[in-house]
Amino acid sequence: MRLRTVIEAAILAVFLITTLAAIMWYNIAVPTDAEDGGNAKEYVQSGDQLYAAGSLKFNAAAVKYWEAIKRDPNLAGARFRLAAIYFDKAWNYQPLHLLEELERTNPQYPGLYLLLGKIHDRMQNTDKAFNAFQKAVAVQPEIRGEGRTAVLGAVDVDAPANCPNDINAHTSTSTSRRCRPCG
Repeated sequence: MRLRTVIEAAILAVFLITTLAAIMWYNIAVPTDAEDGGNAKEYVQSGDQLYAAGSLKFNAAAVKYWEAIKRDPNLAGARFRLAAIYFDKAWNYQPLHLLEELERTNPQYPGLYLLLGKIHDRMQNTDKAFNAFQKAVAVQPEIRGEGRTAVLGAVDVDAPANCPNDINAHTSTSTSRRCRPCG
């Protein structure tokens, strides 16, 4: 457990150093909002383009999202995407903090509870992860099938109510949505 903490701290330090360097470069090289007429949504769009380019551009995307949040703290999309970047970097506490802020301001944001559940799951907070996944399904009832199975694990929560088997026995196969015990 101590080794994991040390590794996470090292990853955090490397990311913070590169992000701070990018922010410093950005503050020197890029004109301010008053000079270029840019707004927070433009920064989010720019961040989205960088994020879509892959993990090598995550630091630059994070800078864009931070700039967007600085200009408009109510931008839920920028806050969520920044948390997703941190999650992809195997951080736990930074995205957790961002998502908790997002939950206070916009509890219906799509994907919020799904990512929150993944973070709690990675931190081995099983009860909090399960509660977050339940909220994800409640907020987004369209989460079905493979996506939901991938998040919730092998448990098929769509098992028929009248099924004689225990709900934990319901595991989906990769080719069908039916549980193995019931066919």
